[in-house]
Amino acid sequence: MDGTRLVFINQLQDCPAGKKVRFLGYVTAYDDGILCLQDGLSMVECDLTAVLANVKIQPREWLDIVGRKCSDGKIDVLLVRSVVGIDLPKYRKTLQWRQEFASEWDSL
Repeated sequence: MDGTRLVFINQLQDCPAGKKVRFLGYVTAYDDGILCLQDGLSMVECDLTAVLANVKIQPREWLDIVGRKCSDGKIDVLLVRSVVGIDLPKYRKTLQWRQEFASEWDSL
């Protein structure tokens, strides 16, 4: 079974359609079930239709998203959580380390 891939928003473009992904981003726009998340210069649109009844969105809020990448590049959201108070520099450093470790492990 294919697992969830933990990525930065700018790495979503490299994930194939149908891939389950997890990432953080902050809310830049929200309209009619479509959420725009950004991290740095990278942005992604997320379809919240499947979880809409359980979601309260705040502008500029950081969110943890789990979803599947669609062929149009949007993310079909399966789970959304607020990550208010997260230590972003530590998160980024840890994710980068984890990806480097996984890459080295795969090359063995």
